[in-house]
Amino acid sequence: RMFDAAPAAGSRSLTSFTMQDISILTWACAKLNARCDSLFAQIATVAPAKLTSGPVSTQSLANVAWAYARSNVAAPQLLDELGARAFLRVGEFKPFELAMLLWALARRRRPHASLFEAAAEHLERKIEKLPPRSVSNVAWAYATADIRNEQLFRAIARNFSARLHEETTSPQAVVNVAWSFCVFSLYPAELMRALAHRINQTPVGSVTPVAYLSQLVQLDNALRLDAPALLLRLDPSLVEACVSVIREEQLTRVKPSNLHLHVSDALRHMKIEHQNEFVVPGLSYSVDIALRAPRLLIEVNGTEVHARAHGAPGGAQLMKYRHLCASGWRVLVVTEEEWRALGSSLEAQCGFLAEHISQCGRLPVILGLDAEAERGAASVPLASPSGEPAERGAASEVRASDR
Repeated sequence: RMFDAAPAAGSRSLTSFTMQDISILTWACAKLNARCDSLFAQIATVAPAKLTSGPVSTQSLANVAWAYARSNVAAPQLLDELGARAFLRVGEFKPFELAMLLWALARRRRPHASLFEAAAEHLERKIEKLPPRSVSNVAWAYATADIRNEQLFRAIARNFSARLHEETTSPQAVVNVAWSFCVFSLYPAELMRALAHRINQTPVGSVTPVAYLSQLVQLDNALRLDAPALLLRLDPSLVEACVSVIREEQLTRVKPSNLHLHVSDALRHMKIEHQNEFVVPGLSYSVDIALRAPRLLIEVNGTEVHARAHGAPGGAQLMKYRHLCASGWRVLVVTEEEWRALGSSLEAQCGFLAEHISQCGRLPVILGLDAEAERGAASVPLASPSGEPAERGAASEVRASDR
């Protein structure tokens, strides 16, 4: 009842709140999973100004970012301002606070590149001060934001190898670390074998989050396609169990987005046969649109679902595209920003698709990515570094509440 009344009470007094007050309130709402969307939306309009009007602790910066990441309330201006302020004070953060902040910005697709770069050096020196869960969150944040720092990942490899069998190292933390190294095509052999062994010991079931299962499938694809020299795979029965649950979820998933349907309508107008919500054989990746004849896949990237910013794909999508290309498919990425630029003209939309589909038939590239993203998606394995779950034991099953 108290949190039900919070939006009304908050709207009358937010102007008198300090950032510490806002930090405590948003953290409490998110910690208790209280739905205070209206309150969070109001806070997002007043908090950016308060960041410059008085002293703000690093804990407050991290708590507010974490709360918005947990609540899923859109607040791009606030998150960008939090990232900018944190960058100016990166050396003042405790390692745990910094890990929490980076995780939150990556989850909400608002990574501040300069902050991530500066934080990497800070965290590399103090990685031993972080619990395994925070180490995994750091790895996940950099991989999701597609911000590569090999020195930081070397430190993560050394730290996590030594703590892999601690009781506080959860199954989700193990998968996050393994998945993150795969995003960047980094495969320290000893660490990857230890991670795979631990993963194979962890059963999955109907209560396991689909996101966790998807990570396992993508991890197995990475070991097979990106690092065949390791001769390392996840247990086939484990992967099949993951695929089975994912396919069931794909059959009951929500309808395609309006943007996706507009692209499909244009293809239909061009009399191009295609299949929506296509599951790629052998990889179990779901893609938006498939043209089977030229083996072309079209991914329609909205700014919230897939994007880092302005429709640019993050680390998970780039690894997915890399695996699709390695399996003989071509990939065309259509972003919401460029589709909207075409307006409502069906002629312009069809012309755009015709040009890019034609290019896909001639060029062995992933069309629709900027040069940096394309390099990430098409990269081959590089020299490897040397060597939100509840905490559970190695043989525990991952449940929805663990994430």
